[in-house]
Amino acid sequence: MTICQTCKLDVFNPCGSHHANNNEKLIVVACDNELRRPAHFARMAIACANLNVSRRAFINDIANTIYLYQGSIRWPEGPDFTLKDTSIEDAFNDDLSFRWLSDFFRIRIESQRKPQYRLIPRLRLIDTYFLIQHPTISRHFYR
Repeated sequence: MTICQTCKLDVFNPCGSHHANNNEKLIVVACDNELRRPAHFARMAIACANLNVSRRAFINDIANTIYLYQGSIRWPEGPDFTLKDTSIEDAFNDDLSFRWLSDFFRIRIESQRKPQYRLIPRLRLIDTYFLIQHPTISRHFYR
């Protein structure tokens, strides 16, 4: 994590002046363009594979991490990023086997193709999980 020079909070991305409480933990979710960068996508996939967990255990860990997070999660523009009870199921199109993750875990090289827009909600959940649970790993996604 880095320290924002504006509000002096421990945040991933330095921010503007949109913080209400200077004592809160803050995570700023990645924008769509960042999530669609091929390098970001590939590094996230490699980090997921290196966790060596099953796809269902990974989804459970994502849910526990994000829903139980005791800080603020915000969009880059400043408003709160909120999740519904069904956000994970919605992101994976109600495919509760989460088979897509098996393919995602196998990605090992950076391709020149950007991920499709329909994958953005999935990637945002995964990226947010890493920002909260593994901040030192997530820094590499943004290089």
